[in-house]
Amino acid sequence: MVAEALLTIYARLGIPKEILSDHGPQFISDLMNQVCRLMGIKHVYSSIFHPSSNRMCERINGVIKAMLRKVADKHPDDWDRLLPSVLFAYRETPQDGTKFSPFELMYGRTPRGIMSVLKELYTDQELVQEVKTIYQYVIDLERRIYDSCQLAAAKSSENADKATIYADRGAELRSLKPDDKVLVLLPQTKNKLLMRWQGPYIVRERISKVDYVVNVKGIDKVYHINILKLYHEREEEGNAFMSLGVALVNDDCSSQTETMSLKIPPMEVKKMLDMGVIEPSNSPYSSLIVLVKKPDGTNRFCIDFRRLNGKTIMDKEPIPNQEDLFAKLSKASIFSKIDLTKGYWQIPMDDSSKQYTAFQTPIGLMQWKFMPFGLSNAPATFARTMRLLLDGIPNVISYFDDILIYTQDWMSHLKTLDAVLSRLAKHGFTARPTKMYIGFEEIEFLGHVVGKGKLRPEIVKVERILKLSTPKTKKQVKSLLGLLGYYRKFIDNFASICNPLTELLRKGSPEKIEWTQECEDTLNKIKHLFSTSPILALPDLTKQFVVRTQTHQIQVLAEYCCNNGTTTYYHVRMSAVNYWTGRKSTQ
Repeated sequence: MVAEALLTIYARLGIPKEILSDHGPQFISDLMNQVCRLMGIKHVYSSIFHPSSNRMCERINGVIKAMLRKVADKHPDDWDRLLPSVLFAYRETPQDGTKFSPFELMYGRTPRGIMSVLKELYTDQELVQEVKTIYQYVIDLERRIYDSCQLAAAKSSENADKATIYADRGAELRSLKPDDKVLVLLPQTKNKLLMRWQGPYIVRERISKVDYVVNVKGIDKVYHINILKLYHEREEEGNAFMSLGVALVNDDCSSQTETMSLKIPPMEVKKMLDMGVIEPSNSPYSSLIVLVKKPDGTNRFCIDFRRLNGKTIMDKEPIPNQEDLFAKLSKASIFSKIDLTKGYWQIPMDDSSKQYTAFQTPIGLMQWKFMPFGLSNAPATFARTMRLLLDGIPNVISYFDDILIYTQDWMSHLKTLDAVLSRLAKHGFTARPTKMYIGFEEIEFLGHVVGKGKLRPEIVKVERILKLSTPKTKKQVKSLLGLLGYYRKFIDNFASICNPLTELLRKGSPEKIEWTQECEDTLNKIKHLFSTSPILALPDLTKQFVVRTQTHQIQVLAEYCCNNGTTTYYHVRMSAVNYWTGRKSTQ
């Protein structure tokens, strides 16, 4: 749309050699780059978060918005129809900076505007047309344009000098060098309206007196000196162990001990002591307690390990992919599921690492003897443990503490079940009898019901979707879409159906959402689709697949089919700014 609008301007005024814009997605898109390349236009970008580098454009936008607010007050729905009139009024009015109107500077003559028409009507004045030859008209026009531009340039330079004097009164000359470490004033992740200093980042090069190329999170970007600040490193005193100890101590622990005492009964801590998962500690480190609500209504005992996780080297052990696990179950007819009892608490901590897991309780400082929830490497460690534990046993898959045994006949099922239980007993793992299911044709696994070659959502999850209430905030909309998105593979055209809900999360929209009738109809439609018990076929990897695709304006749809039916629906939401029709079919 922006490229097309610029083409209409080029058709009237000519093709420029250079244009200046900010880093909006409509300006940095592939389409915009292609248009500039084909027309030989140099596209210059203003420095990030420094709109004054394109101050004339920003000022014009502000003036036009103010004019639109006044004229569109009585007809707010038709503001776009009033835009040409507003633009003409702006172009025929002399500007304070140049003392000429934009129309005069461009065409060399005074436009006949609304005020001129009114003057003629009130005074019955008829303008006498001056007779000139074409040659004389061109000469006079050239002279008027030249004189007007000279006067406008002089006036603009005078105003710029005055503005520079006022702006530089409290300014300080600063410069940076390549490889300097700097802090950059950037918007916060959760609230774009709030800025804070982030970094340090490395200066790559200086491209002007005030602009620098800075590497921010692996990407080189141009920033103005006004939002850069030299980073001064402090000399560390003492050894690394001492500084690490200070960093991991949470200063809020003492103030929250009383609150935690109300939420966590001492009996809960004593119970964990009796179980042998924690022990008293003299560690110099400390973290806060967090209670996480589990689906069964009980609380999961967790610790706020954010400071410790920030200094932990990440474990790259891959987490099992759910779709890969489901693909192994198409030919199975008998299932058994084993749920380990507090799986994380069955993996012992290394003695040298126990002190880093210390946390405050109402009855004193404790530390973990077994792996707690909340450590950044806990999922990877548990996934590796289960992979090694079940290695060599056929027809067994695991997803954290859920172990699923699947076979085609009863005898092999008993043999595999015995091997799994023996392996668990050998290594001291315990399972929860109330959550063990042996010898079922269909079974619940990872929020789905699998069996008989089919896959469908759990009934409990479907009932939860059917009982969804109307969200009131963006956070509640995200939660709603998160639940629906987990089962999106069951709904054809899911992205298009949920588009009205997704639009509520658009950048710049208010935190308190406006729930329209379209949103209500969308939610009711989704509930209806889930109420019809959607079912997919489990993929049989030994058979041939057929992929059907379809491109829409906002998404690409794909349906994966096997001989036994549809296995999944796949959706990719796209931005119309980045893709044109020729590329959409290849995504």
